[in-house]
Amino acid sequence: MRRRPLMLAIMLLLLAGCNSKTKKETQQVSEQADSGKTTSDQPDQKVEIQEIATRFVRAYLSQDSAKVNALIHPELGLTIILRIGAGDRFQQISTLDFANPLPGFYPYPTFQNDYGITFASLPTYSCEHEKWSKDGWFIDTTTHPNTLSSLAAFLDRVEEQEIPAEEIQKMKTLEQTSYRVILTGQESVIFHITRYQNAWYVTLLDRAYSSCDA
Repeated sequence: MRRRPLMLAIMLLLLAGCNSKTKKETQQVSEQADSGKTTSDQPDQKVEIQEIATRFVRAYLSQDSAKVNALIHPELGLTIILRIGAGDRFQQISTLDFANPLPGFYPYPTFQNDYGITFASLPTYSCEHEKWSKDGWFIDTTTHPNTLSSLAAFLDRVEEQEIPAEEIQKMKTLEQTSYRVILTGQESVIFHITRYQNAWYVTLLDRAYSSCDA
């Protein structure tokens, strides 16, 4: 008779342990499902990237200043990388004026674009052969550009232009949320888009990369 209460107590403990384990496993599965749901519910970043890139290229090639400037953040402005002589420089502007290009001897191009956006590695330009490694409209979302921060660090190092270290660090921070876009054609359009304060902006226009004047 004494063994029955003891056996009953052991059975109750085992049952309680099994229930606890089952609840824990159920909770873990539920948490994983919720996590997956959260990820899938996030906006498709590539759709947003395609939209900002398409809007900029259409406005740029049609030389619509109002539409281009609507894509420039008022605090960040637009940085233009340009080549004068043998060296590259950069200049920050608040708005783009198609009537007054930078540099002044190099008008902003206008041409018909027949390419759609491809998410892939970016093409490279050969000055020797005067051609791109591939033609099209490309965005590489697997890497972030360091074009501006590298140029700024170089100019500061060779004492061509004094640039504070904190300014270069700001450039690096913005580059961490930026992607480089290259459109080839009769001429090329090269620019950076940046995610800033939960929105996308055009932050850089590279007018030097495919220039082989030097």
